Amino acid sequence: MSAQVKLAPVWPHVAQDSDSEVLLAALQDGINLAVWQRQLAAPVHSFVAKALASDAPLTVATSITLSSEDAEPDLHQLFAGLKHIPGHADFVADVQQLVAMYACLVDAECVGLRLRVLDRAMCPRWHVDKVGIRLVTTYHGPGTEWLQ
Repeated sequence: MSAQVKLAPVWPHVAQDSDSEVLLAALQDGINLAVWQRQLAAPVHSFVAKALASDAPLTVATSITLSSEDAEPDLHQLFAGLKHIPGHADFVADVQQLVAMYACLVDAECVGLRLRVLDRAMCPRWHVDKVGIRLVTTYHGPGTEWLQ
């Protein structure tokens, strides 16, 4: 893996870094966006590309209850129909890591997980969420836009 690179913030209310610890900044006053600029592992990237090329349904919406603060979320059945595609276990491990990090960040025992393929904006209108902290990631494509 390459060395961590410190990135200059885009705006004063944004924390941005290639280190996952930047997500902690989302809890600070005056910060409303924390960006972890990460590189996906090659097996995850490959799995996602092959999964997108398949005819398999790629939508998940579920709640995950963690049994303890240190518990790994049980996602072994995530896209179980795609276990034959190389990189499946790596993809599941990546999602597990994000769920665990989010649960730790917000001190949650239950986390909502939503995975879907988007071909247009998920939220086409500007709005304010009632969710205090949301973790968003992109596995393929141009990524997420954020309005200042």
